[in-house]
Amino acid sequence: ISDISGTGDSADSGTEISTWVDKSGKSRHMDIKEGDPTLILEGYKGLPVVDFDGNDQLVSSYDFTNDDLQLWRGGGYTAFGVSRYTGGRNNRVISSRGHNWFMGHHGNRNGRFFMNGWVHRGHSSDTDFHIWTMKQEGRDLSGNPVSVVYADGVELANNQNSNNWNFYPGQLSFGAWGNLQEASRCQVAEFIIFNGLMADDGRQLVDGYLAHKWGIDLPSNHPWASERPTFGEAIVEGTTAVGLTVATEVPVVRNRDPSNLKNNSAVLTGQLVDAGLGMIPTDTGNNDFTPMDYSGLRLWLDVSDADGDGIRGSDYDDAVVTDPVSWNPGFLSPAVWLDASELTSADSTWANKGTNTNDATRHGSPNVVQNAQNGLSVMRYSGANGQYHSFANLSNIRTVFWVWKHTGGYYFMLGDNNQHHFHKGPLMFDSGWTSPNIQNGLFRTNGNTIEVHDADYPSSLSILSLRTSGNVEASNFSNDRNIGGRTANGDLGELLVFTSPLSDGEIEKVEGYLAHKWALTGELPMDHPFKSDFNETHTFGFPLHTLIDKSGQSNHAKQDVNASQPEFVKNVLGNNDMPVLRFDGTGDYLEFDEISTIRTVFLVLNRSPANQGFILGHPTLHAFHSGASTVWNPEWTDPFVSNGELRVNGDKLDGFITNYDSSEYVILGLRTKGFVAASNFSRDRSSNKFWHGGLAEVLVYNEPLPISVMRKMEGYLAHKWGMVSSLSMSHPYVKSAPKRSVSSAHAKIYWG
Repeated sequence: ISDISGTGDSADSGTEISTWVDKSGKSRHMDIKEGDPTLILEGYKGLPVVDFDGNDQLVSSYDFTNDDLQLWRGGGYTAFGVSRYTGGRNNRVISSRGHNWFMGHHGNRNGRFFMNGWVHRGHSSDTDFHIWTMKQEGRDLSGNPVSVVYADGVELANNQNSNNWNFYPGQLSFGAWGNLQEASRCQVAEFIIFNGLMADDGRQLVDGYLAHKWGIDLPSNHPWASERPTFGEAIVEGTTAVGLTVATEVPVVRNRDPSNLKNNSAVLTGQLVDAGLGMIPTDTGNNDFTPMDYSGLRLWLDVSDADGDGIRGSDYDDAVVTDPVSWNPGFLSPAVWLDASELTSADSTWANKGTNTNDATRHGSPNVVQNAQNGLSVMRYSGANGQYHSFANLSNIRTVFWVWKHTGGYYFMLGDNNQHHFHKGPLMFDSGWTSPNIQNGLFRTNGNTIEVHDADYPSSLSILSLRTSGNVEASNFSNDRNIGGRTANGDLGELLVFTSPLSDGEIEKVEGYLAHKWALTGELPMDHPFKSDFNETHTFGFPLHTLIDKSGQSNHAKQDVNASQPEFVKNVLGNNDMPVLRFDGTGDYLEFDEISTIRTVFLVLNRSPANQGFILGHPTLHAFHSGASTVWNPEWTDPFVSNGELRVNGDKLDGFITNYDSSEYVILGLRTKGFVAASNFSRDRSSNKFWHGGLAEVLVYNEPLPISVMRKMEGYLAHKWGMVSSLSMSHPYVKSAPKRSVSSAHAKIYWG
């Protein structure tokens, strides 16, 4: 846009733009105008940009669909755009006429990309200029082309969700879509499109050119983050050996590729990958590692030193609390828990002991049989039509337990009014109508794992457990869509339904509880952890109002509202002598002053199966948005977070496809791709999503720590909290805690 006429001459501010000249030499000008798009000097350092006031549009006469269809469909393309919202009408900015295609902006969100199919749904918007990049494969490479999209040099998505044929624009359009539809108040600074897929080094070169021209920050690991690329003739490329980033006794140095090598001069960039173990101070009183050894520490919350005086323990450790109680599955927050064990009669409703407050409704005449097993009652179903219990519909069922004895007949283990996810075949779940999420799940009978398609109905009272591979739906036990001859026939002791996938350890714990309660321990395998006894307890805590920040920033975490204070629970970690905080998931959280420059985070935490909270929260932002059954949400998590380095117990984890185990304390480390903000642990805006689980320690840095330091922090936390067994045997600090070291390596690069 700094050369909108394509002649090298600048235009005056306030000039109405009727033609934006294509500088590629191919005369694909933006020369169809609606409204009054105007050149104004609001770009970086006063550079001109084209302003669209919400009823303006510039469209190219050139049509990607009609003029060179096979060029773009067959070869694909790489496109770059620099644009921003200016506030008000926030719809499309760089879009199309003729195809449903846009990049960067849409629906008051940034980072949205749609190529006749959603590639990325974006994140919250702002009014800053950003670089939007898309690499789209053509059909010459694949019949199901791959799309890769970026924001400011950070990859947002890499998938095959675009349309397989029409993944390119029609006529390029700025300011609106189609014929002035979904217009925006916005500004466009520059747009470049290349036929074919550009290699990453070429893409990064263009990133660097646009970033330094338009004053846009790139991630610190981008090769052109700190210096502007130069373009010239006789550029020679080369590579040098890369050192493996592991703990070493001697320094390892890596050179990046030589850049801009001309004749006998060059600009070389180098990075010290691992400085070895450094020098350990000989003063034994001064060689203990602490998080203060690295710069950028902005928050340090340590429950084992809640008053922040540097000595383990605080007044909370001396608080008098309620005695522990026996554990039961209610502490895992089942949505439905129907327990017949203490019933004396079958009433019109069956009390639900789970988190779903609606009780089950009796239909027909299922009846209670007392003293049926171990002195406990069961609910007996005869198989007669219309005889069942219904409960509030659940469409996100992930784990189910039954204490059940089969008498006969044809029925599903859970029913519904319109779905048949639990459909039976000759056996329990072996029908082609059974949901794939059940067929691909985990099934256990009395603690023994059985292939789902081999599972059969038990002829004696047994503990059945099912963990699905995805959401399934049900609303009763058990009537299949009011079809005659499809109601349960047998005895039900208990039914527990969870909307989260319980871990293997949690499943074993529920099995142990049920086995000892119903005198079924003889059916458990010999290696079941609760075969012999079940002495699990739940410990109560004391409300905590302030957790002192040990970073030196005095950014203490506080909660003045009594009902929202987490519990300080003693003797949980370490050798059962280290305290944690317990958050109830319904309103508990701690607030601290906003940190807007977060780059590295460490937490020692525990999530319950029902947790919906984020690892860090904020009143208006959602950088750390969690997924339903994954660490990150592909649509809402900030790309600086989701594209960062996520590590759990020292191992790298893909937060888009999996989650870490629930009900277990883990060491979570995260290095982001750019600055993000947080101000609490943990409440999400006004959504009533609070952390449900435990917390032992939080460390926040405003610098991206290298992997070698992240490993050191993992070792420090593992040894401190008694979690060494959670580290892999290959971790450099699995055998001993890290020691404080000082730098003993210096890198010098000579060129001549």
